[in-house]
Amino acid sequence: METVFLLDLFAGDQSLIERWRFADKKVRRSEFSPVKVREALDTRDGFTSKKRFEMYELFSELAGHPNMKSSWMMRPQKDGDAVIGPFMEALEAVISEMGRLAVQVGEQLDRFFPADWGIPSRVAFARLKRDWLNRFYPTVASEP
Repeated sequence: METVFLLDLFAGDQSLIERWRFADKKVRRSEFSPVKVREALDTRDGFTSKKRFEMYELFSELAGHPNMKSSWMMRPQKDGDAVIGPFMEALEAVISEMGRLAVQVGEQLDRFFPADWGIPSRVAFARLKRDWLNRFYPTVASEP
């Protein structure tokens, strides 16, 4: 997810690629930390709902960073006993998010290639993306 956000930032301002690439640790943390990248994207896109933060926070709390919610990953039911998986509910959420990220990665990578390169692949991607969006987000995909 963080990689997709970073690619999105770079696609919007390719001069940031060189800055990020040659930055020392202090600069990377102050200018390219996950929160700074999300904030820059939200500002650029005019988003105020903090959806990027909500998704980042969800995955951070569920498995990425230890906290009191981490144990939820061992409970198939909220008030149930902790058990060792597999958890089909979590698998569905992870696969769904992977699908969303795959679409976003494709969109971001496309912006870095010359406009006349790989037209058949771009057309195929656009069709697959449209079909995927229509299946999982029918109201969003049908908007103009």
